[in-house]
Order: sequence, then structure tokens, then C-alpha cells
Amino acid sequence: MRNREYRLECVNRDGTQIGGLDDAVLTKVNWTLNAPGSISYSLSQNSKFVNLPQENKNEVQLWIGDDLMHWCFHHKSSENSQVVTFDCPSLLQYFNFRFILNTSLEYDDYDQFLIGASIITDMQALTGQSWNISIAPYDNSGVVRSRKYDILDHQNALDMLNEFPTLTDAAGNHTGFDFDIDVTTIPGKRDWTMYYPYKGTTHPNLVLEYGRNVTDYTVNTDGSSMGNNCYMTGGSNGDIKFENHYKDSVSIGNPLAGDYGEWQAVKSKSGENDVGVLLELAQGFVTTHNKPVKSVSLTSIEVPDELLGVVGTGDTVRVQIDKGRTQIDDDYRINTIDWLPGPGNLKLGFVTSK
Repeated sequence: MRNREYRLECVNRDGTQIGGLDDAVLTKVNWTLNAPGSISYSLSQNSKFVNLPQENKNEVQLWIGDDLMHWCFHHKSSENSQVVTFDCPSLLQYFNFRFILNTSLEYDDYDQFLIGASIITDMQALTGQSWNISIAPYDNSGVVRSRKYDILDHQNALDMLNEFPTLTDAAGNHTGFDFDIDVTTIPGKRDWTMYYPYKGTTHPNLVLEYGRNVTDYTVNTDGSSMGNNCYMTGGSNGDIKFENHYKDSVSIGNPLAGDYGEWQAVKSKSGENDVGVLLELAQGFVTTHNKPVKSVSLTSIEVPDELLGVVGTGDTVRVQIDKGRTQIDDDYRINTIDWLPGPGNLKLGFVTSK
């Protein structure tokens, strides 16, 4: 199989090209659901392009053929006498550098999409704060919420946004939303985009099967973070402390009859005085932690590069593994994609079945 041809370009935040990084060597690319991905690459110290990248000032784009696949910013580098290596997080990472500093933000009875869009807008509102990230057009999700982010708590913007993918109702149905910064739809545009209830599509005809098109895998099962009875603590008002809890009685069952029994967890949401919100957060935690968490990684896939641009984070595919203790035949959502250019170097990571 011929490797997919790629190129890297050094650009400003408005997408204008500073210069092509023609002799850059791409070492790893990562896409992660609801979190910053990354591009890592290196340049020789003798490259005429070695001084183009400037940490926290300019950015890098990954193109495969005529398709823009990823857009990140120069953030860290390491150099020796031979090469300079650049580690570049994706644009979501910008919002790890935005906090509630100037005024409290309060959204009463807003559609949750409007809350998410308002956070992105408010965090770029003042002089010198713009990351040139726009809001993609959206229809309301139909889920109304209230949120107050108090200036005294100095909350981080990305932490605020990361709450929404975790929200569920008592039945375990996802009521929050996924998000990303879309750089592929309109040339030069970086659009904050929200997806309800989930990002991604299902690929019914794509089956990844060990022994057929998967040659290696890793499955990790972790019981250390299990919690089927969660207390979620919040803020306080004088002597009053706000909290709520949620218990999954089915998961608990009878520990003397081979069931899990009760596994307790205490989590916190700083400054949150709405017990309804605390209940949602407790439900969300228990829904995803009411049994040992199983993470599945397909570490070697035949013709892996052919999947680039076909599947993305949030997409659902069928995973089949029949090998000793490992018995999997279920639909799994893609949580991470790692690509190292070259045959056999695509890795798909899944957290749990949808």
C-alpha cells in the first residue's frame, strides 16, 4: 500500500500561509472526542523553514491531498544539534487559557447550545482575546438549562464546556452534547460546532474484526474508578452545603450473590448550588461507571490509511474480537484516532459501547 501523501503548512490564525514546511517529518497525529487533539512533527536544524514555527504565535495545518485534516497551534518544542521537534495541540486547547476573570457569566433558562456558544463568544470578547473561532450555525437542542459561572471561582472555559458531554437523565440517556472546532467544512474557517445528542455517524457496513482486518488489539478493564452510588457536592451558602446523589440499584444487586455490590464515589462541582445540576452530574458519572470501565484499542489495522477521512471521532463501528478471555461483538464509538504515517500505524481507541 502506498502511504497517504501529506503536507504541513505554517499559517497565521486567519489561515493565511506563512510558508510550507516542505521537509517536515510528521511523527504523530491525534484526534480526540471532546478534547484537544495534536500534531507532532520535526524539522532538521539545517532546514530553511526551521524558524517559521513560533510557539503561541502561529499555527500548523495538516493536509492530505487536497483535504485539510487537522489544524493545531505551535505550543512546545524541543531541540538538539540535529533536529527540532514541535508538539502542537489542536484549537480546543486555546480555551484552556481562558478563565472567568472579568465578570460572572449567568445563563437562565437557555437552550444548552446557546450556553455553549455564549461561553465561546464571551471568552473571546475583549481586546486581545480572539482566537478567530466562530460559531457554526445551529438549531436548538431542545434541552433547556441554567448555569452560573461565578467570577470568584475563576473557572476554566474548557472545564466548563467538558461538563456537557457527561450529562444524562435517570435512564442513562445522553442529554448533553458533544463539540468540536470544525476546520474542514469552509476553507479558512474555524467553527465551534455542537452535536446533539452525539457527534458522529454509524457505519453499519464497517466491521473491524480481529483475525480479518485487525491484527492486534489491547483491552484494559479498570475497576478502580467504578462508582454505582455517587454523591456530587457543590457550592455553599453560609452553613448550607449543596449536594445530590444517584444510586444504580440494578448494578449494586446483591454482593453475596455474585453482583457488584455498592461502590461509592464522591465527586465535586465547585460553586454549583443547583441541586438539579448536581443530580445530572451524579447520574452521568454513575451511568458510565456502574461497572468496571473497559477501554478497547485496535492497535494494528490492515490498510489503515484508507480509514482516514472515512471515520472520525464519535463515529460508531462494529468491533468483533473472539480470542480467549476477550469476547467482544458490539458497536463502539471512536474516542481517539492516532495516526503515524506508514503502513500498520493507525490506532483507534474506544472507551465503551454506545
